[in-house]
Amino acid sequence: MSQKINEMMGTVTSLSSIEVTSIANIQEGHWVVINPFTPDCQIRKVVSINNSNNTLNIAPALFAVPTETVTILVQENPERNIALFGADPQNDAASNTKAIQAAIADCNLNGGSIVFFPKGVFEVCVTANDKVCFHIPTNSSLQFMGEGIEQTVLQMAATKEPKETALFYVTATHCSLQWQHMTLTTTKGYAIHCELEYKKKEQHPRSLMMDEVAFVNANNQAIYTDHAIQNLSITNCIMKGVGN
Repeated sequence: MSQKINEMMGTVTSLSSIEVTSIANIQEGHWVVINPFTPDCQIRKVVSINNSNNTLNIAPALFAVPTETVTILVQENPERNIALFGADPQNDAASNTKAIQAAIADCNLNGGSIVFFPKGVFEVCVTANDKVCFHIPTNSSLQFMGEGIEQTVLQMAATKEPKETALFYVTATHCSLQWQHMTLTTTKGYAIHCELEYKKKEQHPRSLMMDEVAFVNANNQAIYTDHAIQNLSITNCIMKGVGN
């Protein structure tokens, strides 16, 4: 888990700059967390510091400029802890799903990094008019990391959808994805579903790696793909109640 350096109030003055109450202990290369503990959280890199007016210049640009002073956290690396986006074991499935998808999208914006899942059982659900919990963005290079098989559990809530539901749905090309140190529990369907977008066979294969992951109650298949994967690594994994 990323180490928090500082907490303060700040005013977002543009899509690429934040005026903060103090720049003590903040360095170029640190990462600012804007609106922490909500799905509106955004994490950006400090590319330069203007000491004369306590302004942090950040990249890439923000999705939107908040209209008021916001809480700012500063951390050492770009890790996206899902708790910073509002996920909590005490929350309902819809809230956790929204928070985790926001963490995935924000992480992918910066070229990929770690999406960190702390200890706890996080219930999630398929989204409205959809059969999956999380869509993986195009050209992703993401690592989903928990704190251990017995410590971090991502659990799909019961659903009336057909059995082809999935926790993670991958259609993007050139993806490099890793799952580590967690349990993925489904009520039906797949834990990870990989499919060529629009059946475009010229798309490049992806790289998938699973290490110390428990797949539980996947009534169909733990991992499904309709094409060959160039690099597939499954090590130290456990299958419980998994079908074909």
